[in-house]
Amino acid sequence: MKYPLLIFLNFVISISFAQLEAIFDLKRFDSSKEPYIETYLLIYGNTLTDDNDSIEPKKSIEVLQYIEDENNEIISHKKYHITEDADYVIKNNIIDLKRFSIPYGYYKIYLEIKDLNNPDKITYHQQEFDLSFSNTLNFSDIEFIDSYWKANDESELTKSGIEIVPLVSNYFSSEFEKLAYYFEVYGTDQIKDETEFLLKQSIRINGSDEIAGQYNRVKKYKATEVIPVLNTFDINNLPTGNYDLTIELVNSKNEILITLKTPFQRTNLNNNINLNRLNAVDISNTFASYLPKDSLLDFMQCLTPLASTLELNIIDKKAKKINDTLKRQFIFSF
Repeated sequence: MKYPLLIFLNFVISISFAQLEAIFDLKRFDSSKEPYIETYLLIYGNTLTDDNDSIEPKKSIEVLQYIEDENNEIISHKKYHITEDADYVIKNNIIDLKRFSIPYGYYKIYLEIKDLNNPDKITYHQQEFDLSFSNTLNFSDIEFIDSYWKANDESELTKSGIEIVPLVSNYFSSEFEKLAYYFEVYGTDQIKDETEFLLKQSIRINGSDEIAGQYNRVKKYKATEVIPVLNTFDINNLPTGNYDLTIELVNSKNEILITLKTPFQRTNLNNNINLNRLNAVDISNTFASYLPKDSLLDFMQCLTPLASTLELNIIDKKAKKINDTLKRQFIFSF
């Protein structure tokens, strides 16, 4: 039996406070008018204080985001309040998206979150980022998606006529049946003697070039200034492990012109455990990597009362035959 752990990979900025918990992420996009960034913020509802003075309790936050250039001058800022019914926030948390149109350059973004029902709950975060699409060919960042639908009107959630609610984390627990994402390709119309390109999208085992099963898609696109791409992979059968969502742009000579990789983590309680798939589990700097070598079998035996039939098969019949790395990966994945 496996239990999902709340783990976020390095490219997602995770903020954990003594009383207020949130996740912050940032993605970069280009446009014919001006490049822009989108900031995604998820605040856990159960870490916010209720407003008990009202008949229907509310949860409220104040958010300040501002961006400084290399001269420490503020070039853009947004300050706003979000108030929702307490029951709704406990169930759904608070998800916020903001868009900042700014020139190319190197910046710092500052974030301040305050619980308006408890002003002592206040926290700060800052992050450096580079906004540059200087080469002829470029990818935007990849935005993981919680949900999307055809847009009726333009808004901060809209891209290419689609309303997109971002998924702030890159951790996909067993509840996720699909991996949905959006990105853009820039500058294919500037490549000489090329009118069409292949876009290869795949899920690969982290740290290798091996495609995970059948998670591979190839599609032809005509050269144009901006190619918007929205895709989904059914991940019901994607086992627990660490993966890279890999995008490659290929020309008519089958040459890879540019590549983009975004890591994510999957926990799948419904997929049969397979020793070969354990190779995809990264145990670097985890508790499993520090377990004493001579105690690994004992640790596996301790898992027996909670193990599924398939896991018991590994513990009882295969544990003595597999190497120490696989033992550690099994324990970490349990």
